[in-house]
Amino acid sequence: MSEYCVIYCRVSTDEQEKEGVSLEVQESFLKRYAEEKNLIPINVFSEGESASKTERKKFDEMLMWTKENGVKILLVEKNDRFHRPRDETTESTLRKVVNDYGVEEVHFPKDSMVWKKDKFPSSSKLQYRMLSAVSAYKSDLISEEVIKVLNEKVKRGIYLHMPPIGYEVIPQDRYHDKPRKIVQSEEAPKVKVLLETFSAGKFSLKQIARLAKDQGLTSLRGQELKKDAISRLIKSRFYYGEFDWKGGVYKNKTKGFMPIITKAVWQENQSILNRRAGTKGRDKENAFVYNSLLTCGKCGRVIFGEKWNHTIKDKTKKGIVERHYEYPVRYHCTKGNYYLAKRGTRIVPADKVDKELLVMKEDVVGEDGVMIKKSNKVEERVCDNAVFWEKEIEEEILNHLDCLKFNKKRWRELKEKLFKDETKEFLDLEIKTLRQEATNNESRLDGLYADYKKDVIDIEFFKTRSAKLRARQDEVKERLKELDEERSIYDDSVGRAIVVIDAMKDFRSKFLKASYTDKNDMLRLMTIKISTMSYKRMVEGKEKVYKTLNLIWNKEFRGLFELGIIEKSKEYRKEWSLNKNFNSSQVRDG
Repeated sequence: MSEYCVIYCRVSTDEQEKEGVSLEVQESFLKRYAEEKNLIPINVFSEGESASKTERKKFDEMLMWTKENGVKILLVEKNDRFHRPRDETTESTLRKVVNDYGVEEVHFPKDSMVWKKDKFPSSSKLQYRMLSAVSAYKSDLISEEVIKVLNEKVKRGIYLHMPPIGYEVIPQDRYHDKPRKIVQSEEAPKVKVLLETFSAGKFSLKQIARLAKDQGLTSLRGQELKKDAISRLIKSRFYYGEFDWKGGVYKNKTKGFMPIITKAVWQENQSILNRRAGTKGRDKENAFVYNSLLTCGKCGRVIFGEKWNHTIKDKTKKGIVERHYEYPVRYHCTKGNYYLAKRGTRIVPADKVDKELLVMKEDVVGEDGVMIKKSNKVEERVCDNAVFWEKEIEEEILNHLDCLKFNKKRWRELKEKLFKDETKEFLDLEIKTLRQEATNNESRLDGLYADYKKDVIDIEFFKTRSAKLRARQDEVKERLKELDEERSIYDDSVGRAIVVIDAMKDFRSKFLKASYTDKNDMLRLMTIKISTMSYKRMVEGKEKVYKTLNLIWNKEFRGLFELGIIEKSKEYRKEWSLNKNFNSSQVRDG
Protein backbone atom coordinates (compact mmCIF):
# COMPACT_ATOMS: atom_id res chain seq x y z
CA MET A 1 0.00 0.00 0.00
CA SER A 2 1.36 3.42 -0.99
CA GLU A 3 2.02 6.06 1.68
CA TYR A 4 2.15 9.82 1.45
CA CYS A 5 5.37 11.76 1.93
CA VAL A 6 6.80 15.31 1.85
CA ILE A 7 9.94 16.37 -0.04
CA TYR A 8 12.38 18.97 1.36
CA CYS A 9 15.10 20.54 -0.86
CA ARG A 10 17.72 23.17 0.03
CA VAL A 11 20.71 24.97 -1.48
CA SER A 12 22.81 27.56 0.34
CA THR A 13 24.76 29.22 -2.53
CA ASP A 14 24.42 29.92 -6.24
CA GLU A 15 27.63 28.00 -6.85
CA GLN A 16 25.97 24.75 -5.75
CA GLU A 17 23.79 24.86 -8.85
CA LYS A 18 26.91 24.31 -10.97
CA GLU A 19 27.85 21.34 -8.76
CA GLY A 20 24.62 19.50 -9.57
CA VAL A 21 22.77 20.15 -6.33
CA SER A 22 20.25 22.71 -7.57
CA LEU A 23 16.68 22.61 -6.24
CA GLU A 24 15.35 21.09 -9.49
CA VAL A 25 17.98 18.32 -9.46
CA GLN A 26 17.21 17.46 -5.82
CA GLU A 27 13.45 17.40 -6.39
CA SER A 28 13.79 15.18 -9.48
CA PHE A 29 16.07 12.73 -7.62
CA LEU A 30 13.74 12.50 -4.58
CA LYS A 31 10.66 11.92 -6.76
CA ARG A 32 12.39 9.00 -8.48
CA TYR A 33 13.35 7.62 -5.07
CA ALA A 34 9.73 7.95 -3.86
CA GLU A 35 8.52 6.06 -6.91
CA GLU A 36 11.01 3.23 -6.22
CA LYS A 37 9.87 3.02 -2.57
CA ASN A 38 6.17 3.15 -3.54
CA LEU A 39 5.69 6.56 -1.86
CA ILE A 40 3.44 9.41 -3.08
CA PRO A 41 4.86 12.98 -2.71
CA ILE A 42 1.98 15.33 -1.91
CA ASN A 43 4.00 18.51 -1.28
CA VAL A 44 7.49 19.91 -2.00
CA PHE A 45 9.23 22.58 0.12
CA SER A 46 12.29 24.27 -1.34
CA GLU A 47 14.48 27.10 0.00
CA GLY A 48 17.83 28.80 -0.54
CA GLU A 49 19.10 29.31 3.01
CA SER A 50 22.24 28.25 4.85
CA ALA A 51 21.65 25.33 7.20
CA SER A 52 23.71 27.07 9.86
CA LYS A 53 20.93 29.66 10.32
CA THR A 54 18.76 29.10 13.36
CA GLU A 55 15.62 30.32 11.55
CA ARG A 56 14.56 28.85 8.17
CA LYS A 57 11.08 29.86 7.09
CA LYS A 58 10.44 27.03 4.62
CA PHE A 59 11.86 24.39 6.97
CA ASP A 60 9.58 25.52 9.82
CA GLU A 61 6.63 25.81 7.41
CA MET A 62 7.25 22.25 6.21
CA LEU A 63 7.26 20.85 9.77
CA MET A 64 4.00 22.64 10.64
CA TRP A 65 2.38 21.39 7.42
CA THR A 66 3.32 17.75 8.07
CA LYS A 67 1.92 17.96 11.61
CA GLU A 68 -1.37 19.55 10.50
CA ASN A 69 -1.86 17.05 7.65
CA GLY A 70 -0.65 13.95 9.48
CA VAL A 71 2.14 13.09 7.01
CA LYS A 72 4.55 10.58 8.59
CA ILE A 73 7.38 10.38 6.02
CA LEU A 74 9.92 13.08 5.05
CA LEU A 75 12.39 12.79 2.14
CA VAL A 76 15.70 14.76 2.17
CA GLU A 77 18.52 14.18 -0.33
CA LYS A 78 21.26 13.83 2.33
CA ASN A 79 21.86 14.82 5.91
CA ASP A 80 23.71 18.11 5.20
CA ARG A 81 20.67 19.31 3.21
CA PHE A 82 18.59 18.73 6.34
CA HIS A 83 20.78 20.43 8.95
CA ARG A 84 24.43 21.31 9.37
CA PRO A 85 25.48 21.10 13.03
CA ARG A 86 26.32 24.36 14.72
CA ASP A 87 24.54 24.98 18.02
CA GLU A 88 22.87 21.58 18.11
CA THR A 89 23.58 18.18 16.47
CA THR A 90 21.67 16.81 13.49
CA GLU A 91 20.60 13.88 15.66
CA SER A 92 18.95 16.17 18.22
CA THR A 93 17.17 18.01 15.38
CA LEU A 94 15.85 14.67 14.06
CA ARG A 95 14.57 13.68 17.51
CA LYS A 96 12.83 17.05 17.78
CA VAL A 97 11.16 16.55 14.36
CA VAL A 98 10.01 13.03 15.28
CA ASN A 99 8.79 13.80 18.81
CA ASP A 100 7.22 17.25 18.27
CA TYR A 101 5.82 17.05 14.74
CA GLY A 102 4.71 13.43 14.43
CA VAL A 103 7.16 12.43 11.65
CA GLU A 104 7.96 8.70 11.93
CA GLU A 105 10.51 8.30 9.10
CA VAL A 106 13.16 10.58 7.59
CA HIS A 107 14.84 9.19 4.44
CA PHE A 108 18.35 10.29 3.29
CA PRO A 109 18.74 8.40 -0.05
CA LYS A 110 22.26 9.54 -0.93
CA ASP A 111 23.53 8.56 2.53
CA SER A 112 21.64 5.19 2.28
CA MET A 113 20.03 5.86 5.64
CA VAL A 114 16.49 5.94 7.04
CA TRP A 115 15.75 7.34 10.49
CA LYS A 116 12.75 5.54 12.03
CA LYS A 117 11.07 6.39 15.27
CA ASP A 118 12.28 4.05 18.05
CA LYS A 119 14.00 1.83 15.41
CA PHE A 120 17.46 3.24 14.97
CA PRO A 121 20.30 0.84 16.02
CA SER A 122 23.54 2.01 17.63
CA SER A 123 25.59 1.23 14.51
CA SER A 124 23.31 3.48 12.41
CA LYS A 125 23.54 6.24 15.03
CA LEU A 126 27.33 6.05 14.90
CA GLN A 127 27.27 6.23 11.11
CA TYR A 128 24.88 9.18 11.20
CA ARG A 129 27.01 11.07 13.73
CA MET A 130 30.10 10.49 11.60
CA LEU A 131 28.30 11.84 8.53
CA SER A 132 27.19 14.89 10.54
CA ALA A 133 30.78 15.52 11.66
CA VAL A 134 31.99 15.23 8.06
CA SER A 135 29.32 17.75 6.98
CA ALA A 136 30.49 20.18 9.68
CA TYR A 137 34.12 19.70 8.59
CA LYS A 138 33.16 20.33 4.97
CA SER A 139 31.36 23.53 5.95
CA ASP A 140 34.37 24.81 7.92
CA LEU A 141 36.70 23.87 5.06
CA ILE A 142 34.59 25.82 2.55
CA SER A 143 34.52 28.80 4.92
CA GLU A 144 38.32 28.76 5.26
CA GLU A 145 38.77 28.51 1.49
CA VAL A 146 36.39 31.41 0.87
CA ILE A 147 38.24 33.59 3.40
CA LYS A 148 41.56 32.62 1.81
CA VAL A 149 40.32 33.56 -1.67
CA LEU A 150 38.94 36.87 -0.40
CA ASN A 151 42.24 37.73 1.31
CA GLU A 152 44.17 36.91 -1.86
CA LYS A 153 41.90 39.17 -3.90
CA VAL A 154 42.38 41.99 -1.41
CA LYS A 155 46.17 41.58 -1.57
CA ARG A 156 45.91 41.97 -5.36
CA GLY A 157 44.05 45.25 -4.75
CA ILE A 158 40.51 44.08 -5.62
CA TYR A 159 37.83 45.89 -3.61
CA LEU A 160 35.09 43.47 -2.51
CA HIS A 161 32.43 45.67 -0.88
CA MET A 162 29.91 48.09 -2.32
CA PRO A 163 31.80 51.29 -3.27
CA PRO A 164 30.87 54.66 -1.70
CA ILE A 165 28.95 57.57 -3.27
CA GLY A 166 30.49 58.64 -6.59
CA TYR A 167 31.16 55.09 -7.86
CA GLU A 168 29.07 52.27 -9.27
CA VAL A 169 29.64 48.56 -9.85
CA ILE A 170 29.49 46.75 -13.17
CA PRO A 171 28.77 43.17 -11.95
CA GLN A 172 30.89 40.19 -12.93
CA ASP A 173 29.66 38.22 -15.93
CA ARG A 174 30.19 34.60 -14.81
CA TYR A 175 29.24 33.10 -18.13
CA HIS A 176 31.82 35.11 -20.08
CA ASP A 177 34.40 35.40 -17.24
CA LYS A 178 34.28 39.21 -17.34
CA PRO A 179 35.60 40.59 -14.00
CA ARG A 180 33.77 42.97 -11.70
CA LYS A 181 34.40 46.67 -12.45
CA ILE A 182 34.13 49.79 -10.28
CA VAL A 183 33.75 52.99 -12.31
CA GLN A 184 32.95 56.61 -11.54
CA SER A 185 29.24 57.45 -11.56
CA GLU A 186 27.46 60.70 -12.45
CA GLU A 187 27.87 61.84 -8.81
CA ALA A 188 31.71 61.71 -8.96
CA PRO A 189 32.18 65.41 -9.95
CA LYS A 190 29.84 66.46 -7.11
CA VAL A 191 31.81 64.41 -4.58
CA LYS A 192 35.05 65.93 -5.90
CA VAL A 193 33.66 69.45 -5.34
CA LEU A 194 32.68 68.59 -1.74
CA LEU A 195 36.06 67.10 -0.81
CA GLU A 196 38.13 69.86 -2.40
CA THR A 197 35.91 72.58 -0.91
CA PHE A 198 36.35 71.14 2.58
CA SER A 199 40.15 71.04 2.12
CA ALA A 200 40.16 74.87 2.05
CA GLY A 201 39.64 74.69 5.84
CA LYS A 202 37.00 77.42 6.05
CA PHE A 203 33.79 75.35 5.86
CA SER A 204 32.11 73.29 8.57
CA LEU A 205 30.59 69.83 8.08
CA LYS A 206 27.15 71.42 8.31
CA GLN A 207 27.99 73.80 5.46
CA ILE A 208 29.36 70.95 3.33
CA ALA A 209 26.15 68.96 3.99
CA ARG A 210 24.13 71.98 2.82
CA LEU A 211 26.29 72.15 -0.32
CA ALA A 212 25.62 68.45 -0.98
CA LYS A 213 21.89 69.08 -0.66
CA ASP A 214 22.08 72.01 -3.09
CA GLN A 215 23.89 69.77 -5.59
CA GLY A 216 21.26 67.06 -5.23
CA LEU A 217 23.78 64.56 -3.83
CA THR A 218 22.18 61.81 -1.72
CA SER A 219 23.22 58.57 -0.04
CA LEU A 220 23.10 55.19 -1.83
CA ARG A 221 19.60 54.77 -0.37
CA GLY A 222 18.49 58.15 -1.66
CA GLN A 223 18.54 59.86 1.75
CA GLU A 224 19.83 63.35 2.51
CA LEU A 225 23.49 63.46 3.59
CA LYS A 226 23.82 64.63 7.20
CA LYS A 227 26.95 65.69 9.11
CA ASP A 228 27.88 62.12 10.11
CA ALA A 229 27.58 60.88 6.53
CA ILE A 230 29.72 63.79 5.27
CA SER A 231 32.33 63.01 7.94
CA ARG A 232 32.51 59.34 6.83
CA LEU A 233 32.75 60.44 3.20
CA ILE A 234 35.69 62.77 4.01
CA LYS A 235 37.48 60.04 6.01
CA SER A 236 37.18 57.41 3.25
CA ARG A 237 40.52 56.47 1.64
CA PHE A 238 38.63 55.05 -1.33
CA TYR A 239 38.44 58.40 -3.10
CA TYR A 240 42.23 58.71 -3.56
CA GLY A 241 42.88 55.06 -4.41
CA GLU A 242 43.26 52.98 -1.23
CA PHE A 243 40.93 51.00 1.04
CA ASP A 244 40.93 49.42 4.51
CA TRP A 245 40.63 45.67 5.07
CA LYS A 246 41.01 43.96 8.46
CA GLY A 247 43.33 46.60 9.89
CA GLY A 248 45.47 46.95 6.75
CA VAL A 249 45.52 49.53 3.97
CA TYR A 250 45.65 48.34 0.33
CA LYS A 251 46.04 50.10 -2.99
CA ASN A 252 42.87 49.86 -5.09
CA LYS A 253 43.62 48.03 -8.36
CA THR A 254 40.04 47.01 -9.15
CA LYS A 255 39.35 47.02 -12.89
CA GLY A 256 37.94 50.33 -14.11
CA PHE A 257 38.74 52.25 -10.90
CA MET A 258 40.01 55.84 -11.12
CA PRO A 259 40.53 58.13 -8.06
CA ILE A 260 38.43 61.28 -7.60
CA ILE A 261 40.95 63.26 -5.49
CA THR A 262 44.66 63.09 -4.70
CA LYS A 263 46.15 61.76 -1.50
CA ALA A 264 47.34 65.29 -0.63
CA VAL A 265 43.73 66.55 -0.54
CA TRP A 266 42.67 63.58 1.63
CA GLN A 267 45.52 64.18 4.10
CA GLU A 268 44.64 67.86 4.35
CA ASN A 269 41.02 66.94 5.10
CA GLN A 270 42.10 64.56 7.88
CA SER A 271 44.29 67.22 9.47
CA ILE A 272 41.32 69.64 9.44
CA LEU A 273 39.06 67.04 11.09
CA ASN A 274 41.70 66.14 13.69
CA ARG A 275 42.35 69.78 14.52
CA ARG A 276 38.66 70.49 14.99
CA ALA A 277 38.23 67.34 17.07
CA GLY A 278 40.59 68.92 19.61
CA THR A 279 37.87 71.39 20.62
CA LYS A 280 34.93 69.00 20.20
CA GLY A 281 32.89 68.50 23.33
CA ARG A 282 34.09 71.68 25.00
CA ASP A 283 31.74 74.57 25.50
CA LYS A 284 32.73 78.03 24.34
CA GLU A 285 33.35 79.10 27.91
CA ASN A 286 36.24 76.65 28.31
CA ALA A 287 37.71 76.77 24.78
CA PHE A 288 40.59 79.07 23.91
CA VAL A 289 41.29 80.77 20.59
CA TYR A 290 45.08 80.57 20.63
CA ASN A 291 45.62 77.04 21.94
CA SER A 292 48.29 75.18 19.90
CA LEU A 293 49.17 78.46 18.12
CA LEU A 294 51.22 80.20 20.83
CA THR A 295 54.79 79.25 21.76
CA CYS A 296 57.12 80.73 24.35
CA GLY A 297 59.86 82.82 22.73
CA LYS A 298 62.30 82.00 25.55
CA CYS A 299 62.05 78.27 26.32
CA GLY A 300 60.15 77.24 23.14
CA ARG A 301 57.31 75.42 24.92
CA VAL A 302 53.74 75.42 23.60
CA ILE A 303 51.49 77.77 25.58
CA PHE A 304 47.90 76.92 26.51
CA GLY A 305 45.13 79.12 27.86
CA GLU A 306 43.40 78.93 31.20
CA LYS A 307 40.46 80.64 32.85
CA TRP A 308 40.88 81.29 36.55
CA ASN A 309 37.79 81.43 38.75
CA HIS A 310 37.57 81.37 42.53
CA THR A 311 35.02 81.84 45.31
CA ILE A 312 35.38 83.66 48.66
CA LYS A 313 33.08 82.96 51.61
CA ASP A 314 32.42 85.84 54.04
CA LYS A 315 30.71 85.51 57.40
CA THR A 316 28.10 88.26 57.90
CA LYS A 317 25.17 88.91 60.21
CA LYS A 318 22.90 87.35 57.57
CA GLY A 319 25.03 84.22 57.44
CA ILE A 320 27.65 82.95 54.98
CA VAL A 321 27.81 84.99 51.77
CA GLU A 322 29.66 83.64 48.73
CA ARG A 323 31.36 85.96 46.25
CA HIS A 324 32.42 84.59 42.86
CA TYR A 325 35.34 86.11 40.95
CA GLU A 326 36.02 85.41 37.27
CA TYR A 327 39.19 86.54 35.50
CA PRO A 328 39.77 86.90 31.75
CA VAL A 329 41.44 84.11 29.77
CA ARG A 330 45.22 84.19 30.10
CA TYR A 331 48.12 82.34 28.49
CA HIS A 332 51.34 81.60 30.35
CA CYS A 333 54.42 79.41 29.91
CA THR A 334 54.84 76.25 32.02
CA LYS A 335 58.24 77.51 33.19
CA GLY A 336 60.76 75.43 31.28
CA ASN A 337 64.48 76.27 31.18
CA TYR A 338 66.15 78.56 28.67
CA TYR A 339 69.79 79.48 28.05
CA LEU A 340 71.55 82.85 27.79
CA ALA A 341 74.92 83.69 26.25
CA LYS A 342 76.92 86.93 25.87
CA ARG A 343 76.62 87.77 29.58
CA GLY A 344 72.90 87.15 29.67
CA THR A 345 71.96 89.24 26.63
CA ARG A 346 71.31 86.54 24.00
CA ILE A 347 68.87 83.65 24.14
CA VAL A 348 70.30 80.58 22.40
CA PRO A 349 68.44 77.46 21.16
CA ALA A 350 68.31 74.69 23.78
CA ASP A 351 69.34 72.00 21.27
CA LYS A 352 72.65 73.84 20.64
CA VAL A 353 73.68 73.72 24.32
CA ASP A 354 75.53 71.02 26.27
CA LYS A 355 73.22 70.97 29.30
CA GLU A 356 75.75 69.24 31.60
CA LEU A 357 78.74 71.51 30.91
CA LEU A 358 76.59 74.58 30.07
CA VAL A 359 78.61 75.46 26.95
CA MET A 360 77.70 75.87 23.28
CA LYS A 361 78.00 72.66 21.22
CA GLU A 362 78.42 74.54 17.93
CA ASP A 363 78.54 78.01 16.40
CA VAL A 364 75.19 79.86 16.18
CA VAL A 365 74.49 83.00 14.15
CA GLY A 366 71.57 85.19 15.22
CA GLU A 367 69.20 87.08 12.92
CA ASP A 368 71.25 90.25 13.44
CA GLY A 369 74.45 88.48 12.31
CA VAL A 370 76.05 88.21 15.77
CA MET A 371 77.88 84.90 16.19
CA ILE A 372 77.97 82.90 19.41
CA LYS A 373 80.96 80.57 19.13
CA LYS A 374 81.33 76.97 20.13
CA SER A 375 82.44 76.36 23.76
CA ASN A 376 81.13 79.76 24.91
CA LYS A 377 79.66 79.55 28.38
CA VAL A 378 75.90 79.93 28.83
CA GLU A 379 73.62 80.55 31.79
CA GLU A 380 70.64 78.34 32.58
CA ARG A 381 67.51 80.11 33.84
CA VAL A 382 63.93 79.17 34.61
CA CYS A 383 61.58 80.76 32.07
CA ASP A 384 60.15 84.02 33.37
CA ASN A 385 58.06 84.97 30.35
CA ALA A 386 55.11 87.13 31.39
CA VAL A 387 51.44 86.17 31.36
CA PHE A 388 49.62 87.23 28.20
CA TRP A 389 45.92 88.09 28.46
CA GLU A 390 43.71 87.01 25.57
CA LYS A 391 42.53 90.57 24.87
CA GLU A 392 46.17 91.75 24.70
CA ILE A 393 47.02 89.02 22.17
CA GLU A 394 43.96 89.75 20.04
CA GLU A 395 44.63 93.50 19.88
CA GLU A 396 48.34 92.97 19.14
CA ILE A 397 47.55 90.56 16.26
CA LEU A 398 44.95 92.91 14.76
CA ASN A 399 47.32 95.89 15.04
CA HIS A 400 49.96 93.84 13.27
CA LEU A 401 47.61 92.83 10.43
CA ASP A 402 46.29 96.38 10.13
CA CYS A 403 49.81 97.32 9.05
CA LEU A 404 49.47 95.08 5.97
CA LYS A 405 47.62 96.18 2.88
CA PHE A 406 46.09 94.36 -0.07
CA ASN A 407 47.33 95.44 -3.53
CA LYS A 408 44.16 95.20 -5.63
CA LYS A 409 45.85 96.29 -8.84
CA ARG A 410 48.54 93.60 -8.59
CA TRP A 411 45.90 90.96 -7.77
CA ARG A 412 43.80 91.85 -10.86
CA GLU A 413 46.88 91.52 -13.08
CA LEU A 414 47.78 88.10 -11.64
CA LYS A 415 44.18 86.90 -11.77
CA GLU A 416 43.99 87.61 -15.51
CA LYS A 417 47.19 85.62 -16.02
CA LEU A 418 45.81 82.72 -13.99
CA PHE A 419 42.70 82.41 -16.16
CA LYS A 420 44.84 82.60 -19.30
CA ASP A 421 47.51 80.30 -17.92
CA GLU A 422 48.77 78.01 -20.68
CA THR A 423 49.87 75.40 -18.11
CA LYS A 424 46.29 75.01 -16.84
CA GLU A 425 44.84 74.83 -20.36
CA PHE A 426 47.40 72.24 -21.44
CA LEU A 427 46.75 70.08 -18.35
CA ASP A 428 42.97 70.21 -18.83
CA LEU A 429 43.20 69.31 -22.52
CA GLU A 430 45.56 66.36 -21.98
CA ILE A 431 43.48 65.02 -19.07
CA LYS A 432 40.27 65.19 -21.14
CA THR A 433 41.93 63.47 -24.13
CA LEU A 434 43.41 60.64 -22.01
CA ARG A 435 40.17 59.98 -20.14
CA GLN A 436 38.34 59.60 -23.44
CA GLU A 437 41.04 57.22 -24.67
CA ALA A 438 40.78 55.14 -21.47
CA THR A 439 37.01 54.76 -21.98
CA ASN A 440 37.51 53.78 -25.63
CA ASN A 441 40.14 51.19 -24.71
CA GLU A 442 37.77 49.53 -22.24
CA SER A 443 35.06 49.35 -24.93
CA ARG A 444 37.53 47.85 -27.44
CA LEU A 445 38.64 45.19 -24.97
CA ASP A 446 35.02 44.23 -24.28
CA GLY A 447 34.31 44.15 -28.03
CA LEU A 448 37.35 41.93 -28.69
CA TYR A 449 36.22 39.48 -26.02
CA ALA A 450 32.69 39.33 -27.43
CA ASP A 451 34.07 38.69 -30.96
CA TYR A 452 36.35 35.95 -29.63
CA LYS A 453 33.42 34.18 -27.89
CA LYS A 454 31.37 34.36 -31.10
CA ASP A 455 34.33 32.88 -33.08
CA VAL A 456 34.60 36.04 -35.19
CA ILE A 457 38.35 36.22 -34.38
CA ASP A 458 40.80 33.46 -33.45
CA ILE A 459 42.62 33.08 -30.12
CA GLU A 460 45.99 34.35 -31.41
CA PHE A 461 44.56 37.62 -32.72
CA PHE A 462 42.57 38.08 -29.52
CA LYS A 463 45.64 37.60 -27.29
CA THR A 464 47.92 39.82 -29.37
CA ARG A 465 45.45 42.66 -29.80
CA SER A 466 44.17 42.60 -26.18
CA ALA A 467 47.76 42.58 -24.83
CA LYS A 468 48.57 45.74 -26.80
CA LEU A 469 45.39 47.46 -25.63
CA ARG A 470 46.03 46.54 -21.98
CA ALA A 471 49.62 47.81 -22.19
CA ARG A 472 48.39 51.10 -23.63
CA GLN A 473 45.65 51.29 -20.99
CA ASP A 474 48.25 50.94 -18.22
CA GLU A 475 50.28 53.78 -19.77
CA VAL A 476 47.19 55.99 -20.01
CA LYS A 477 46.22 55.35 -16.37
CA GLU A 478 49.75 56.08 -15.15
CA ARG A 479 49.90 59.33 -17.08
CA LEU A 480 46.42 60.35 -15.88
CA LYS A 481 47.53 59.80 -12.30
CA GLU A 482 50.54 62.09 -12.83
CA LEU A 483 48.41 64.76 -14.53
CA ASP A 484 45.75 64.65 -11.81
CA GLU A 485 48.45 65.24 -9.18
CA GLU A 486 49.93 68.15 -11.17
CA ARG A 487 46.47 69.67 -11.66
CA SER A 488 45.65 69.20 -7.99
CA ILE A 489 48.88 70.91 -6.90
CA TYR A 490 48.14 73.78 -9.30
CA ASP A 491 44.53 74.13 -8.09
CA ASP A 492 45.59 73.76 -4.47
CA SER A 493 48.14 76.60 -4.66
CA VAL A 494 45.74 78.93 -6.51
CA GLY A 495 42.82 77.97 -4.28
CA ARG A 496 44.74 78.58 -1.06
CA ALA A 497 45.90 81.98 -2.28
CA ILE A 498 42.30 82.97 -3.07
CA VAL A 499 41.11 81.78 0.36
CA VAL A 500 43.85 83.77 2.14
CA ILE A 501 43.12 86.89 0.09
CA ASP A 502 39.42 86.57 0.84
CA ALA A 503 40.21 86.31 4.57
CA MET A 504 42.44 89.39 4.44
CA LYS A 505 39.61 91.63 3.18
CA ASP A 506 38.15 93.44 6.20
CA PHE A 507 39.96 90.98 8.49
CA ARG A 508 39.42 92.96 11.73
CA SER A 509 35.61 93.03 11.56
CA LYS A 510 35.41 89.37 10.45
CA PHE A 511 37.78 88.28 13.23
CA LEU A 512 35.92 90.13 16.00
CA LYS A 513 32.57 88.59 14.93
CA ALA A 514 33.92 85.05 14.46
CA SER A 515 33.58 82.17 16.96
CA TYR A 516 36.66 80.86 18.77
CA THR A 517 37.11 77.94 16.32
CA ASP A 518 36.70 80.23 13.28
CA LYS A 519 39.25 82.66 14.74
CA ASN A 520 41.74 79.81 15.11
CA ASP A 521 41.11 78.71 11.51
CA MET A 522 41.48 82.28 10.19
CA LEU A 523 44.87 82.64 11.86
CA ARG A 524 46.05 79.26 10.57
CA LEU A 525 45.38 80.44 7.00
CA MET A 526 48.28 82.86 7.46
CA THR A 527 50.49 81.67 10.30
CA ILE A 528 52.27 78.54 11.44
CA LYS A 529 52.59 79.77 15.03
CA ILE A 530 52.76 82.93 17.15
CA SER A 531 55.77 83.42 19.42
CA THR A 532 55.50 85.41 22.68
CA MET A 533 58.30 87.37 24.36
CA SER A 534 58.51 89.61 27.41
CA TYR A 535 61.38 91.53 29.00
CA LYS A 536 61.85 94.03 31.81
CA ARG A 537 63.34 97.52 31.68
CA MET A 538 63.87 100.24 34.29
CA VAL A 539 61.87 103.35 33.36
CA GLU A 540 62.15 106.40 35.65
CA GLY A 541 63.34 104.22 38.49
CA LYS A 542 60.51 101.69 38.08
CA GLU A 543 60.64 98.24 36.53
CA LYS A 544 58.40 97.95 33.48
CA VAL A 545 57.40 94.76 31.59
CA TYR A 546 57.29 94.88 27.77
CA LYS A 547 55.40 92.25 25.79
CA THR A 548 55.77 91.47 22.07
CA LEU A 549 54.35 88.93 19.63
CA ASN A 550 55.97 87.56 16.50
CA LEU A 551 53.76 86.06 13.76
CA ILE A 552 55.52 83.32 11.80
CA TRP A 553 53.92 83.22 8.35
CA ASN A 554 53.15 80.03 6.47
CA LYS A 555 54.41 79.25 2.96
CA GLU A 556 51.27 80.46 1.14
CA PHE A 557 51.20 83.82 2.91
CA ARG A 558 54.91 84.42 2.32
CA GLY A 559 54.24 83.65 -1.37
CA LEU A 560 51.69 86.49 -1.48
CA PHE A 561 54.35 88.88 -0.20
CA GLU A 562 56.78 87.70 -2.87
CA LEU A 563 54.14 88.25 -5.59
CA GLY A 564 53.39 91.74 -4.26
CA ILE A 565 49.72 90.99 -3.53
CA ILE A 566 50.22 91.68 0.20
CA GLU A 567 52.44 94.65 1.09
CA LYS A 568 53.81 96.25 4.25
CA SER A 569 52.52 99.71 5.01
CA LYS A 570 54.83 102.48 6.23
CA GLU A 571 53.67 101.93 9.80
CA TYR A 572 54.85 98.33 9.75
CA ARG A 573 56.80 97.67 12.93
CA LYS A 574 60.44 97.04 12.10
CA GLU A 575 61.17 94.56 14.88
CA TRP A 576 58.79 91.97 13.43
CA SER A 577 60.53 89.58 11.06
CA LEU A 578 58.41 88.98 7.98
CA ASN A 579 59.98 86.21 5.94
CA LYS A 580 62.12 84.48 8.58
CA ASN A 581 61.19 82.28 11.49
CA PHE A 582 61.51 83.85 14.94
CA ASN A 583 64.29 82.17 16.92
CA SER A 584 64.58 84.50 19.90
CA SER A 585 68.30 84.95 19.31
CA GLN A 586 68.18 88.41 20.81
CA VAL A 587 66.16 90.13 23.50
CA ARG A 588 65.02 93.23 21.67
CA ASP A 589 64.88 96.67 23.22
CA GLY A 590 61.49 98.33 23.47
